[in-house]
Amino acid sequence: MFTNSTRDNPTSKSDQKSVEAGLQRSRARIGGLALHIKRDSYEIAKNARAGFDRRFVEEALAINPELDGVALEKKVGLLRRLYFTRLALKSQKKRAKS
Repeated sequence: MFTNSTRDNPTSKSDQKSVEAGLQRSRARIGGLALHIKRDSYEIAKNARAGFDRRFVEEALAINPELDGVALEKKVGLLRRLYFTRLALKSQKKRAKS
């Protein structure tokens, strides 16, 4: 009869999660490579980049709907820098825990 005791299955749950995560990364990598073989990488990312950039424009206009031209570009640049600085901080905290 099968049981789930650690004596019968020496692989711990954390080891199993690690293996599953590795398999998931491998599947994603294979899928990504297969996609890029069939299609142009620039075209695949074009819509994503446009949406990402639009996010900062919309955020800037939500702060001040009067912005346009150089003032809008400056505010969008600041918002992008803020976003990536926060992302870097989050990454630093994550690495510090490891």
